[in-house]
Amino acid sequence: MERLPAGASEERAGRKRISLGLAALLLGLFGGIAVAGERSGTDGKGNAGAAPAAGTATAESAPTTPPKPLYCLPWPGSVPHPCYQGNFGKATHLSGQQNNYAWDFGMNLGEPVTTARAGKVVHVDDKGGKEGDKENTIRVLHEDRTYGVYAHLKTGSAKVQVGDFVEAGELLASSGDMHHLHFVVWDAPTMKSIPAAFFEVKENAGVPQEKRTYKSAAPRVAPESVRAAAALLDRADGDRAKGRLDAALRAYLAITKATTGVGGNPRERARHAVDELTQAGLEQVTAASAKASSGDAPGARKALDAIVRNYRGTDAESAAKRELAALSKAR
Repeated sequence: MERLPAGASEERAGRKRISLGLAALLLGLFGGIAVAGERSGTDGKGNAGAAPAAGTATAESAPTTPPKPLYCLPWPGSVPHPCYQGNFGKATHLSGQQNNYAWDFGMNLGEPVTTARAGKVVHVDDKGGKEGDKENTIRVLHEDRTYGVYAHLKTGSAKVQVGDFVEAGELLASSGDMHHLHFVVWDAPTMKSIPAAFFEVKENAGVPQEKRTYKSAAPRVAPESVRAAAALLDRADGDRAKGRLDAALRAYLAITKATTGVGGNPRERARHAVDELTQAGLEQVTAASAKASSGDAPGARKALDAIVRNYRGTDAESAAKRELAALSKAR
């Protein structure tokens, strides 16, 4: 279900504050693997002082091709935060492939952490543990099968649940007592960290650097709008499955006109559904036209009338009306 290709419209949307009437992302992929906590001075498995395993990336092995900016900095807009540690940071980001492309952004206890990119919440752990806030994490699945991982969150501060659909800028939780937010993007199939870039970072191809301070331009999103969009998409999918195409299309078209966002969002999900239904309607118009050509004008009219009713607002409706007009002239 991850249909949305990254495009220039995403970048433009990420550079402005967005007021949403509806916003959400429907994804069919579920994640269930717990997030590994960052281990200071370890090999990524909790083994203190161990050397990186064979094949572990180093700063010298970082790719030279910069990633495309897809992310907003994960805190509310216009708020400055320093980057304490960047990609391949010597303190803890050489300790394993899950952390090589991570960042540590300085934050005081209790500051808001927001979604860097739209997606589906697949992991929430804010219960604390033997190491307290250090172990608390939230993971969000994006439309391109990547995870946004947010770590070192305040115990009991999660504002989302597994299964929630979130847009960029939505409040996730509060920062914990580690005095920084650990953020990293993982490739979902391999659980390895991958390069990422941010809209707000104008230098270094969008990649934050250590000892620099950055302000976020994350849009502010109402959680209620996110839930409403998810519910509307579910209802449209249900209507489509039951053959109520007119109702489904009305909902899909409403979403395509009302929703904007960064990254994957319901507008693109609904647009894809509209395209599929339109194509099906156009194929039915072709079949009806063939009926008319074979002499079954009444059957063709009946089929075309049904297309007009079921595919309102699409090219299939327009094509059916043209065929009906042609049949009327041929009488």
